[in-house]
Amino acid sequence: MNPKYLTTCILSILCIMAIMAGTSFAADINVTVNESFNITLSSNPSTGYSWRVDYDETYLELVDDIFQPGSGIGAPGNRTFVFQALQPGETSVDFTYRGPGGDIANTTTYSVLIAGVTPANNTTNNTTNVTPSTDTVPMQDTGIPLVVLTAGVLSLTAGVIASKRK
Repeated sequence: MNPKYLTTCILSILCIMAIMAGTSFAADINVTVNESFNITLSSNPSTGYSWRVDYDETYLELVDDIFQPGSGIGAPGNRTFVFQALQPGETSVDFTYRGPGGDIANTTTYSVLIAGVTPANNTTNNTTNVTPSTDTVPMQDTGIPLVVLTAGVLSLTAGVIASKRK
C-alpha cells in the first residue's frame, strides 16, 4: 500500500475518534402535553460560568431553575431546569455554558417530542428527569468548534494529496 494513502487513512481515523470521544449524544425527550420534565447539568457559578438556555416558548415553558451547590467552597453543583410541555410537536432546548467574558465552554442540545393532549382522567403530574450521559464538546481557544477545525484539516489534507496526484 502507498505510504501516502496509509498516512491519510490513519489521520482520518484519528480525527474521527477525536470527534466521537468528546461529542455529547443527548437522549431525545418524549413527553405529553402538560407533562413536565427536568434537565440537570453540572454547573460551577463560583468560576463565573453559567448555563444559558434557548427554547421555543410556544412549545415549552420554563417552570423553574434550581441550583444545588456541591459540598465545599467552590465545588461544582447541579443546575436543574424544569420545563412543561405546552402543545404537541417537536422542538429543541439548547444550552450554552458561558463565562464572564462571553466565552463559550460547552454547548448541548436536547430534542423534545411532545405527544398530544393528556387524557382528562389522568390527574397525576408526571415528571421526566433527564441528565446528560457525557460531557459536551469544549470550544477551542480560537472559538472554532472541534468538528469544524477537524473538517478543515481533513479538507486541506485531501487537497494536498489530490494536487500531488496530477
